[in-house]
Amino acid sequence: GPRAPRSPRTWTLLAEDASSSQVSEPGPVGVAVYASSSGTVTPVRFDNLLTLASDTAPAATPTPTPDPTDTDPDIRRTGAGAAPLGTLDYEVPSSALYVSTAGSDTNPGTKDRPFATISAATKAAGDRGTVVVRSGTYHEDVMVYPHEGLTLEAYPGEVVWVDGSETVTGWRKDGSTWVRDDWDTF
Repeated sequence: GPRAPRSPRTWTLLAEDASSSQVSEPGPVGVAVYASSSGTVTPVRFDNLLTLASDTAPAATPTPTPDPTDTDPDIRRTGAGAAPLGTLDYEVPSSALYVSTAGSDTNPGTKDRPFATISAATKAAGDRGTVVVRSGTYHEDVMVYPHEGLTLEAYPGEVVWVDGSETVTGWRKDGSTWVRDDWDTF
């Protein structure tokens, strides 16, 4: 029968920061993806994003982990992949916090008065909280705050897109060039 694809044996992407200006205080974890308008659309997938708090510095030279012997098992997968967008129907916990493109981050995050950003909702959610995102496109760098057992899900039957970029407005012509004042990259 068909065999399941093998997992990568090494990290697809690994970043290390040994500079003197590295992050030294606890805070949220964020994932940002930049896509140039002149490039092609490339799907980006995150699977099992995991953050761990560390009280001690890692060892200078970690001991390599031995590669297990490949026994070449005959693995058969059933139900692989995700359901088509907007087709899932499930129970939303009564304690869930909500996000909507028509919301405000000064709202309490209820169904009737949702937050505007996913980041604000994840910050307010707490351990074992649930954040339900209503349909729409969210132009934000999502900060996932370190909570244990946080669930982030689309509202049942709705489709959510996290763009990660923002629309830049306020352009003005300066000679033969278009510029925007007060530009901040971070």
